[in-house]
Parts: sequence; structure tokens; C-alpha cells
Amino acid sequence: MAQAHVAANPFHAECLRFLQKLRGVPRQELAHSVLLKRMKTDAKTFLAMVTTLEQRGDIEIRTQSTSGRPGRFYRLTEGLREVGGQG
Repeated sequence: MAQAHVAANPFHAECLRFLQKLRGVPRQELAHSVLLKRMKTDAKTFLAMVTTLEQRGDIEIRTQSTSGRPGRFYRLTEGLREVGGQG
């Protein structure tokens, strides 16, 4: 449980906040624009978090076709969901 709340540095703390936002919604998935607004951070830092969390296997990125540009969605991976959101 402490692993979900204790950060080694400020960037890691923001990554934990990112994961917490996903844990708090149904299906543990949010659209890019929604999550970016909820994180209240700049786009460059947000992209760095997405890249880091995807490479660590903490999140999956899904794209969906729309009439405009494709939508991006971020979802917790199965491993984090199985642990009851405490991973």
C-alpha cells in the first residue's frame, strides 16, 4: 500500500497522482484531454509521465477513430487492477 503513496522524487509523485486519477474512475480509463485537465500540469510534463508509465507497463494507450483527429485514452494495465488498485 505504501508503494501507491510514497514517492522517491517530485516526478514520481506526479506519476502516482496520474495513476490515482485513473483508479478513481469507472473502467479505470480517461481521455487524454480530460486527464490532462485533471492533472493541472503542462503538456511536456504530462507527455513525460505518459511515456514513463507506458514503458513501465503501468498504463495502456488506446486510440479511437473520431470524425476529427483520433482520440487517445489511458487505462490502467491489468496487473495494477488485479492488485485492487494498490500497485
